[in-house]
Amino acid sequence: MFYVKNAKIQLMMKQKLLIILLFVAVVANAQIVNIPDTNFKNKLVAANVNTPNAYTAQDANGDYMVVDVNADGEIQESEAQAVYRLRLHNANIADLTGIQSFTNLTHLLASNNGGLTSLDLSNMTSLLEVYTEYCGLTSLDVTGCSSLERLECGVNQLTSLDLTGVSSLEFLTCFNNELTSLDFSPVNLTYFYAGDNLFTEIDLSTQTNLLGFSLYNCSNLTTVYVKNGTVQEFNGEEFGECGSLSYVCVDEEEYQEAYTSISSAIEWGTDITIEDVTITTTCSQTGEEGNEITGTVRFDMDSNGCDATDLTQSFVKVTSTHDNNVTTIFTQPNGYYSFSTETGDYDVALDLSDAPYFTSVAPSTINFAALDGTVVTQDLCITPDGIHPDLEVVVATNWGMSPGFDAIYYIVYRNNGNQMLDGDISFSFDDTVLQHVSASPAYDNASTGSLSWNFSDLEPFETRQIVLTLHVNSPTDTPAVNIDEEFTFTALGTTSQTDADLDNNESTFTQITTGSFDPNNIVCLQGDTASPDDIGEYLHYTINFENIGTGAAQFVVVTDEIDATEYDVNSLQVLNSSHAVNAILENNTVTFRFDDIDLAPDAQGNVTFKIKSLNTIAVGESVMNDASIVFDFNEAIETNEAVTTFEATANVKDFTKNKVAVYPNPVKDIVSITSNSMIKTVSIYDVQGRLLNTVTVNDVTTQLNFSDKPEGIYLTKITTNNGTTIEKVIKN
Repeated sequence: MFYVKNAKIQLMMKQKLLIILLFVAVVANAQIVNIPDTNFKNKLVAANVNTPNAYTAQDANGDYMVVDVNADGEIQESEAQAVYRLRLHNANIADLTGIQSFTNLTHLLASNNGGLTSLDLSNMTSLLEVYTEYCGLTSLDVTGCSSLERLECGVNQLTSLDLTGVSSLEFLTCFNNELTSLDFSPVNLTYFYAGDNLFTEIDLSTQTNLLGFSLYNCSNLTTVYVKNGTVQEFNGEEFGECGSLSYVCVDEEEYQEAYTSISSAIEWGTDITIEDVTITTTCSQTGEEGNEITGTVRFDMDSNGCDATDLTQSFVKVTSTHDNNVTTIFTQPNGYYSFSTETGDYDVALDLSDAPYFTSVAPSTINFAALDGTVVTQDLCITPDGIHPDLEVVVATNWGMSPGFDAIYYIVYRNNGNQMLDGDISFSFDDTVLQHVSASPAYDNASTGSLSWNFSDLEPFETRQIVLTLHVNSPTDTPAVNIDEEFTFTALGTTSQTDADLDNNESTFTQITTGSFDPNNIVCLQGDTASPDDIGEYLHYTINFENIGTGAAQFVVVTDEIDATEYDVNSLQVLNSSHAVNAILENNTVTFRFDDIDLAPDAQGNVTFKIKSLNTIAVGESVMNDASIVFDFNEAIETNEAVTTFEATANVKDFTKNKVAVYPNPVKDIVSITSNSMIKTVSIYDVQGRLLNTVTVNDVTTQLNFSDKPEGIYLTKITTNNGTTIEKVIKN
């Protein structure tokens, strides 16, 4: 009995041991990752830290590691979970089944595996970067890879790519595939490179983080939407070899760069021309078209309501406000304006903040419910507020002043008032060393050192211009003119009416002779220094440009980014331009676009505007303005910096600055003139340039009697041993 019982116990123990062994075997098999591809498995098993060719895996610290830790020739799930980076390129892998077990994998480098046709990485939420170029892939699933930031899958055979759930993706390269479309709605890319695909349309309008992209050699591509509220980097290859391209919509700020990029790409040899491609800032997507507000601004001279017979003028400010963003357009000569719009509410109004003699009724808010190509016409009417004649005069030059050469001056006069104006413009200069060459229009009167022009019927908001050419004496002439000599020019305007603001009737411009100069420049007409009294007042700027190329420039774009810490951006007013111009002010950037200018080689152009400095500028501080100028497809030319310092001595008529002091001014009867050098003669002219009388002084001080003269403006030409000075005297 004892032996029988013992045998039974031994049998039971053997059975239990067998069950335990079977359980262990099952558990062990369950922990082994199924990796059917021999090359993939061998690559993992052979990984070590001693042989560079076996640097296959890295751990959480970035250190190379052994994957098959227990050296059993298999990869357990625990071993797979310890891997954070895999380097599997050039490994002849045809199947990456088993990769899903590497749940902590952040980086997968599997390029150049030519037999790899399908890869499933779906829902691998730890992945940050994936590289699968040159693999022959026809299927790649990255859906649900919520942490994936970089995907490079170029040179494969992909016909589709689903980005659902890949919300962190920033960098995507998928060039040289067979993709016909991509849905970008799940992502917001920073860089996108997708050349050599079969796209017909690419819509990047939702990619608000986009900085760069390329669609090189997408020969079927016709339409690209890249208006997304951010400025892309254009380098000329975005559309290279895109021979079917016909429509590109971009943001306003990148229009010029996009135009240049497309033009450069076309020059590479495509069969299309720039005229075949519509480049616009108003998109028309999938049946939707950009909306627009247009209209005409008129001046109701007879106060009976605006109609087609009323006046229109250029450079009237019109604003469009949408979502608290304000865009300003300056009207064309026919009073026309136009704003591109999207959906939502828009408020269009005249900006008369710097035109106190006018009123206008703001129209109702315009609402666009859909982006469907709706065009709303909103004409605007300006009415006079009281009776206020007001003439403004500005003088500038678009050239440097060099001894022995001609200098060109622009005398711009504008009706800031609300009444028709008649009057005269005079221009004074040192005619001992400057000789009149030409004037357009021709002057009406001339006297020593002064020319004058009559004008009539100058309409409210109207601007006119006089172009004057003077020849500068050379160093060998008598009297001689040398480099670094200073000359002062004065333009003065008077009207037959009582002017509401005499301060802007005169413009004094100082110029120093130079040996050479850059014709593409910006000039502050107030000069390098201004009086502290001018803080918070208008500064006048002229931006000059010259075509220094060998062919005619078809368009010129001048951009001036205003420093809002120094200037009141909203006070900017355009006064004049040499050619037809589209001027737009958005945020703190004003853009002057001269389309179809056809500017010949060596030909010049310019634009003049005024803007107030902030009244918070302190005495001794400076303001600076500069601009960039683009001719056709060329790189931007950066101008000089026009710096103006507000100095306490800038406008004092003392001996060291102006050499001559004239006081009191305005005057009722006796005016005193004092100089730091001998005064030879003093001549008095009226505003028509007619000489009224000349007195010989030969002293450092003198007095003139104005009691017998009518009220108005007079010019006194004071000749001393140190030169000639022209001063304006106002008789009350």
